[in-house]
Amino acid sequence: EQIKLERQQRLKEYWNSLTKFETEDDIPVIPIVDKEEYENFYVPILLRCGAIPKDKLVVGKTYVGNCRNACTAVWNGTQFEYERYKFGTYYTDKINHFQDDDGYDLFVPIKEEE
Repeated sequence: EQIKLERQQRLKEYWNSLTKFETEDDIPVIPIVDKEEYENFYVPILLRCGAIPKDKLVVGKTYVGNCRNACTAVWNGTQFEYERYKFGTYYTDKINHFQDDDGYDLFVPIKEEE
């Protein structure tokens, strides 16, 4: 139990030390935590570091950001869409914005693609 608490403390210290995201590689992996901790601790840090909030996104625009399978995605007004390659086939996949945590991977946008 003590080791788990120390790991959680180090993780929070790391997140508190984050600075502005310059590239998608600067965005850390979002840990799996309970909803309250995610919304009250992690989301504010993502926003402080330059992640674009949902209400600032423009439908049809492509954004640079990060999720497990993509570094660019198009906002459709509800979710992001991106081209995914899996088992030899390309297809369009959808993923939630980081403010809409659904327990799966999330896209963290940091700028519009030029």
